[in-house]
Amino acid sequence: MTSRRKRLLAFLASALVVAAPARAAADWWYAVYDGDEHIGYCHVVESTANLGSAVVQRFTAVTEARRDKMGQFSLKWTADRYLSGGTLVYYASAVTEKGKTTAVKATRTKEGFNVTITKGDKVETIDVPGASFGMVEAEEALARLAAPGSRIEVQALQLRTGKVRKTKLEYVADQTLEVSGEIVPTKVIQAKGCFGDATFWFAEDGSLVKRLGRTPLGKVAMTLTDAGSARP
Repeated sequence: MTSRRKRLLAFLASALVVAAPARAAADWWYAVYDGDEHIGYCHVVESTANLGSAVVQRFTAVTEARRDKMGQFSLKWTADRYLSGGTLVYYASAVTEKGKTTAVKATRTKEGFNVTITKGDKVETIDVPGASFGMVEAEEALARLAAPGSRIEVQALQLRTGKVRKTKLEYVADQTLEVSGEIVPTKVIQAKGCFGDATFWFAEDGSLVKRLGRTPLGKVAMTLTDAGSARP
């Protein structure tokens, strides 16, 4: 699988093992908006890491948003995804808001995924057989989105509920966006199902340029920018 496709798939997935990155491959900064209000940032780093005896690809995302009266961010969302040969093998995320944390961990098994969801003192473990985790397993399906008007349907795991849902993707248009003063051609994909209603804009190299839809922050827009402009 090409690096371009790996990036696209990693961002579509709705990622913690302690492992030192072997190299820094790339990183992306996003400004987070609630309507016209700049409420936070997201920083995504691609690297390689050791997971057990294997060297795998790792995507780490840190998002902070919504400052409190003291000027500190009141919500933090971290996510780590580990991919081997383009296949997700481990995922961990945590959302902390007002001192309360919801954590999700998922490990690939022969049958699918073993998922643990922790909310305070409540711990729930779910075995999900034969499901895609986010959209990471949908490489062949995404490749069929060759032209505007193309539509596909895949099965995906919804983290909030641990249930598998049908998710529809449609390549709706080609569109140019301005990113840090440059005009970037993008491929616009709409998703309905596991992501709620969300729209993704991807550059020609597969990097995510913009996302509009529901997240742990609510319905927000995440727009690619530079490190200096990402933080509010």
